[in-house]
Amino acid sequence: MLLDCIIITLILGIVPIIEKYIIQFIEVETYIVLIGLLFFVYVFIYHFLVGHEHFYHDLQVIKKNKHIFFLMVFSSFLLFIVNNYLNLTLLKKNAAYLITAITSAFPIFTAMFAVILLNEKISFNHFVGIMFTLLGVTLLNTSDLIPDFVSFNL
Repeated sequence: MLLDCIIITLILGIVPIIEKYIIQFIEVETYIVLIGLLFFVYVFIYHFLVGHEHFYHDLQVIKKNKHIFFLMVFSSFLLFIVNNYLNLTLLKKNAAYLITAITSAFPIFTAMFAVILLNEKISFNHFVGIMFTLLGVTLLNTSDLIPDFVSFNL
């Protein structure tokens, strides 16, 4: 599990840098369309190489529970269209480290929605971790207001 989490973290660390580089040359809207097409191709290939054993059963489950399909439509629209467009337009105009750090505060909202919508419980340690995340995001957002004593380029 830890290795998988580290790999995901590395991927999430490099992708905004690649995206910021790409959108210097092409428009955000074009990038979203092309990435969507590539994603479709990857999923299609994956489906036939690896993951088709539960596909038809899952289609039947979705057919019986139509709300699942509507939640999938809503979730994919938020993630692939709204999130990508906002994230990429912010990346195009701002420092990648800043946008990534601020948008990485999503666990705050994930925890809040998990409690409200899924009745999940959050431990005290998780709550403290979320508060530290909020503090870090606040410090990043106010960094222009506080003078830098030490500044460096990596």
